[in-house]
Amino acid sequence: MKLNIKVLFDNPNPERKDRGWGISFLLNGTILFDTTESFEKLQSGLEFFNVQLQKIRDVVISHDHWDHTGGLADFIAAHPDASRLNVYLLPSFSPELKQQVMMSGASVHVNSFPAEIRDGFILTGKIDGVYKGEQKNEQGLVAAGEHAFALITGCAHPGVAQMLKASIEIAGTRRIPRLVAGGFHLMDKSEDQIEQVFSELQKLGVEKMGPCHCSGISAKNICKRLLPEAYVDIQKKGEFDFDL
Repeated sequence: MKLNIKVLFDNPNPERKDRGWGISFLLNGTILFDTTESFEKLQSGLEFFNVQLQKIRDVVISHDHWDHTGGLADFIAAHPDASRLNVYLLPSFSPELKQQVMMSGASVHVNSFPAEIRDGFILTGKIDGVYKGEQKNEQGLVAAGEHAFALITGCAHPGVAQMLKASIEIAGTRRIPRLVAGGFHLMDKSEDQIEQVFSELQKLGVEKMGPCHCSGISAKNICKRLLPEAYVDIQKKGEFDFDL
């Protein structure tokens, strides 16, 4: 399996939220993962890559935070064939978000368990985490090929290592964890804590690591310093290809 990742939006610097905040990936031209803070930011990336909206068939929302859901409603409204669009949410998402998507004409899929949405693309299902003292469920997306798999995360509030362990169970131990990319939510962690996270990912066999968004600038720099061969510089309007 070949995995193509287009970074439609990313800003890893929480001190410059004036530039926008959130994350959005397009996978193999057909799966939109998160919609950043607004359709304006999302649209900039879509236009940069000359994406034809009608080719996007699936939208995966990692968790119910404004910087991941903000562009969703306007994206669906702009889609030329919204009735054929599948939107994947978790049961814990707000009734308002679910209702908004239902009223848009897209097909809403609410599920807690791992589920294959396209050939080789599998939702992790609900993974429990805590954010600011409150329960915050999240889902990731696994792209599984014959020999390896990739895990895409939104913020990894449950912990990126925990999400990877769940993904290994889904993909099977015969597949190598080739890539983990997305938000790792390390921007409020100490240098020692960040190093421990990357060390654990390395012990779990991850070949490539692409921290971005809420991972923070420090985490990106630490990963690049400690694991230069593994580091992938995920950034807005970047494009990456992996063999899985």
